[in-house]
Amino acid sequence: MLVISIIGLDQFVVGDYSRAHTSNLAEVFEVMEDDVIFEAPQTMIYHQGAEQTSWQAVVIIRAPRSAEILEAKAADYILRTLK
Repeated sequence: MLVISIIGLDQFVVGDYSRAHTSNLAEVFEVMEDDVIFEAPQTMIYHQGAEQTSWQAVVIIRAPRSAEILEAKAADYILRTLK
């Protein structure tokens, strides 16, 4: 199973991203689509007391160690498509 947490984005934006990119991310990580899930915790991001939620997001991916060799490819895909 692959859990992609996107902190700092509205949960509905994460839902839309999930709908549009689950298939491609399953391909990147070489897993079945059913193994890819998203999490959108309701949190805020701050830097020096200033709210950054509209400007930044934190992406955390929990994946099996076997997926480690695909990390650079996955990071590139997520950075390109999440902008």
